Amino acid sequence: MQQSARAGIRPIEIETLPGTSADFLSLILEILDSMSRFKRDSSRFAPLVRKFEKDMRAEIAVVPGSDGMDAIMAVTSEGRFPMARTSSMLSELAPLLLVLKSPYHSRYVDHLTIDEPEAHLHPEMQVRVASFMATLVNKGVRIVLTTHSDFFVSQFNNMMRIHELSELSGTTLSSSLPVLDRSRVGALRFARESRWCVADESVPDSIDGVDESTFTDVMRTQFQKTAELVNSLLEVDASK
Repeated sequence: MQQSARAGIRPIEIETLPGTSADFLSLILEILDSMSRFKRDSSRFAPLVRKFEKDMRAEIAVVPGSDGMDAIMAVTSEGRFPMARTSSMLSELAPLLLVLKSPYHSRYVDHLTIDEPEAHLHPEMQVRVASFMATLVNKGVRIVLTTHSDFFVSQFNNMMRIHELSELSGTTLSSSLPVLDRSRVGALRFARESRWCVADESVPDSIDGVDESTFTDVMRTQFQKTAELVNSLLEVDASK
């Protein structure tokens, strides 16, 4: 893209972009065009995105530049910042939010595939993203995602527990979390076996939800090691 600015000045040779990169850039350009032509907040996900951006304390917006070109910016209480100067959290979430905010593309969004949506996020923000994903599922969007986050899985489990409690009690429980029907949730746990990576299906349980042992086993070991070291320090300190 840098070379294209020299076209007509000297001979240039531009390599073909890989298919995925070309599709992504094409999508972003289409989003920029649709957001400049359609009325703001005309996306069917606009209310959900506005609430999420409020939690995120930043709005991902398309802002007209001084050169007449539209730019994707993070609009915060401190000012407007190009994506290259924002945190990893904002730059990671920006493509997803742009697709959902696009008045044109949001009409056709029925499936999202996301690799580690919790990447570079503080634990508090991870659980907020998990709630946001559940809200999209309840709006009819099918989501396939991978995660290494115990906070993420735990939040999904809690949302399924709220649904189970509502079903058992026959009443709608007051909760700040979205309700998630476990029949709409499936999980695969990947584990290394010899030379292969094996995927085992984990059917969400009515009480435990999705199996969290891949995380809790590590946390239990870490806690035990911490307790041993603290006790050793206390014993040494007491003997002085």
